[in-house]
Amino acid sequence: MEQDIDRSAEILAQYIDSKIDFVDACVMAIAERLNIQTVLTIDQRDFRLFRPNHCANFILKP
Repeated sequence: MEQDIDRSAEILAQYIDSKIDFVDACVMAIAERLNIQTVLTIDQRDFRLFRPNHCANFILKP
């Protein structure tokens, strides 16, 4: 969705110094839109840095 691309771009700009990649930014944007709090990822660093709009932080698995 276009709003996910726009939000991904915002995330990339906001966290430019942390080098969050495009795919992670897309996952973050979609999770925000769908109100998802739990994320399965092997790249936990980026998701620990990010502060979503819909919750304090993501619950990361594994």
